[in-house]
Amino acid sequence: MFVRRWLHKRRVRDKRPGGRKADEAPTAERGSSAKPTGEQTAGIISARSLPQPSGPVADADAVTNSTSNRCVVQPTPRQRSNLCNLPDELLLRIVSFIYPLDKTFMCLKLTCKRLHAITEDPTLYQLTTLTVPSRCLFSFAVLQRVLDVSGEALIGLDLSGCEDITNYTLFRIAAHCGKLKRLSLSRCKQITNGGLKVIGSYLTQLQELDVSFCPFITCAGVVHLFKMIGRTLVTINLNDCLGFREDPHRLVSLAFFCSSLRHLSVGWSRDLVKLNPLLDMDLDRLTQGCTQLEYLDVSHSHSTNGSMQSIARNCPVLTTLIARQCFLQDTGLEHIGQGMNKLEWLDLTDCWYVTDAGLGSVASGCPRLRVVILTRCHEIRGTGVVKVAAGCLQLEKFVLKQCFRVDDHAIECLGLSAQRLRHLDLSCNQNVTVETVRKIREARGGGLSIVTDGCPRVPRGGAASRFLFSKNDSNCLMVWETAV
Repeated sequence: MFVRRWLHKRRVRDKRPGGRKADEAPTAERGSSAKPTGEQTAGIISARSLPQPSGPVADADAVTNSTSNRCVVQPTPRQRSNLCNLPDELLLRIVSFIYPLDKTFMCLKLTCKRLHAITEDPTLYQLTTLTVPSRCLFSFAVLQRVLDVSGEALIGLDLSGCEDITNYTLFRIAAHCGKLKRLSLSRCKQITNGGLKVIGSYLTQLQELDVSFCPFITCAGVVHLFKMIGRTLVTINLNDCLGFREDPHRLVSLAFFCSSLRHLSVGWSRDLVKLNPLLDMDLDRLTQGCTQLEYLDVSHSHSTNGSMQSIARNCPVLTTLIARQCFLQDTGLEHIGQGMNKLEWLDLTDCWYVTDAGLGSVASGCPRLRVVILTRCHEIRGTGVVKVAAGCLQLEKFVLKQCFRVDDHAIECLGLSAQRLRHLDLSCNQNVTVETVRKIREARGGGLSIVTDGCPRVPRGGAASRFLFSKNDSNCLMVWETAV
């Protein structure tokens, strides 16, 4: 039994690599299959124990054969291409395409010492316009570096959606950018009237300001801002500033300090229409001092026909009027036609009480109209559309989305008469037919884009030819009418 165990251990030791003792010599003969004493790894014989070929080889790789009929491939060393091997000028040019405040730029600095040195070059931070990524993490240190290097050269800054921006951050920015002309603080919910005081104190050359959706800004802060830089401020966006509900009567004081104002937005969102404190009296007093207005947005406000009369009387050079979901009737459209002969863009979305008579007044008094939007104006039937097509020869875009009563004849006259028309939206129209759409496209060629989504008489196949009645509320009832 002892001898048997000893022989078994001897066989196992001989089978292991390097199992022979140093004083034992290999007894391999020619043609035998004994294993060489070289190093082995996973059944592949190392190349250090095999003879190298003496003659030249045609292939780039050296191939040697072992006694066990196995081949070993030795790849020749090849130099790998590396981005860091490029010259500094070329590497700097490549990195310059990455925005300094982008997350990729910050990760690039941590890659290696060479790229870290390249990203520290001052030329990468010399910008004239700066846009901070919204809802993304960015380095305040990099922002400070951009402000230090750019300094007086920075003329445009967009901080929209950056909820971390406070009045102190705005102070640090304004102290470095004295020549800033455009500033956007939309949805910066921590900005208050104190931030407006900082803007008025340091940014004396500011021309465009956007503080929409800033809930802590009130009318008093806006008035104080106009007292300081009202002579240079040309554009201001005050949409959805919930703080206006605290002191809406102070808004009329802007009339004394906004003589240079060209673009004014005081509209609200559709969901906040009941909270809009803007009344006819406020618009009347406000527009008395804004006689040079070219753009006015009073969407989702309590504006009525009296507001349109005040705007037409006080703003003779107005070119764009946005009056979505206002309480306008044909009388208000008559005031628009009589006093706004330079009007080019008119948006009357959700003005449910306007009819063809009022639209005809606009067509006769506003011959320069290029864009007319009448989405969900349910009382429009067609005669007013024909008058607009005949009187507004520069018409380029006409939207009749969900205007259910517009007849097929009016659409045909509009498509054939308005020669400069480039976009026609007939979505969810019940009366337009395939023949009318085909006739317009054959007459106009490919220069006119016609949208017929949801038109039951213009089948497109599948669910696209169904007609959808729905609201923006996801909980409301939806009724589908299948095309006949």
